[in-house]
Amino acid sequence: MRNCHKWQISLAWPLLAILGPAVSGCTPIGSEASGITAPAGPIVRSDGQRVLIEDNSDLLSFEYSYPRIDDRLPALLAHIDADRRERHEESLGYAREDMAEREKSGFPFNGHYFHKDWSIVASTQKLLVLSAGFEGYSGGAHGYHAVASLFWDQAKDREVGLSELMDVDRLQQLTREDYCTALNAERARRRGTPAPPGSDDMFEDCPAYDDLVIFPVQGESGDNDTMMFIATEYVAGPYAEGEYAIELPISPAVLSAMAPDYRDGFEAR
Repeated sequence: MRNCHKWQISLAWPLLAILGPAVSGCTPIGSEASGITAPAGPIVRSDGQRVLIEDNSDLLSFEYSYPRIDDRLPALLAHIDADRRERHEESLGYAREDMAEREKSGFPFNGHYFHKDWSIVASTQKLLVLSAGFEGYSGGAHGYHAVASLFWDQAKDREVGLSELMDVDRLQQLTREDYCTALNAERARRRGTPAPPGSDDMFEDCPAYDDLVIFPVQGESGDNDTMMFIATEYVAGPYAEGEYAIELPISPAVLSAMAPDYRDGFEAR
């Protein structure tokens, strides 16, 4: 039996309409067959600021969380919920396939998991910037970690691509040298030795911007004055080194590369 924890149900708002009768408060639902607990359906918890959705069984531990979404942004809420449903269906499918293969081979099945957590990392009157860290295990030697970003036009209630937010080619021209320098400094700190200059090894070369997750964030000052560049596992280093998150200031030139429609609310430093 699962027990309620500190999250409390307090969702008298559109998510309940989206989830419908699958929501079951803190009461677990399910049955057991062949020693594997069947998926029970999503359980929604909220503390008024964040929402946590759990859908757990012996096959899969699934957790998906995000900040409370303004009622004036129904398309954003629907977008997040569609992602949750897709990730759950995909992860559950992987778990079922893995369990079937292991039963055929006579090997024990290790439960899978998928956890994703969205946060708002920058906000202006026109734009919301969200990032998500997520991790999972779908069989194999170890789990995985990844990062996603989402730009949302609050006036039009629609997703905005990075290329709509700024001139990406211009951003690369302005930041590439500083990014590669900062990345190699962090590599040297973790490895204890600097990367050889001119190396074409994928873990020593500077990765292409197309392989990075790039988004503006609120800096330590509290202003939206920083650009984040994230290279996930295997992009800038081996799995054991984890992701490389490099922050660079939004310079006046980088600010000018932002689209005029979204520039207000960001600061140069």
